[in-house]
Amino acid sequence: LAMVISSIPAGVMIILIAPIWPLNPFIGMELFSYAMLPAVLGGLGNLRGTILASYIIGFIHAFCGFVINPRLMLLASLVVVLVILAVRPSGIVGAETVW
Repeated sequence: LAMVISSIPAGVMIILIAPIWPLNPFIGMELFSYAMLPAVLGGLGNLRGTILASYIIGFIHAFCGFVINPRLMLLASLVVVLVILAVRPSGIVGAETVW
């Protein structure tokens, strides 16, 4: 029941988008990459770390978009995530708890 209810907005959006844009299997890959960076940076399964990482990634995107070059936003955030994960492999918070 939860899966059916959660798939209703996606189905409505596909019905609205299909006449405008061609549908392909990679239609959400850019958004998926934007969503995976904070999840990995904050620590997988850690909500507090993911929220903190979302603010960090958002600040990096805003800074690069206004100061450097908007085309380098994703590259800059990826470099920051790789540097932080090289120092702390379990993420920013790295706790075992979900909260």
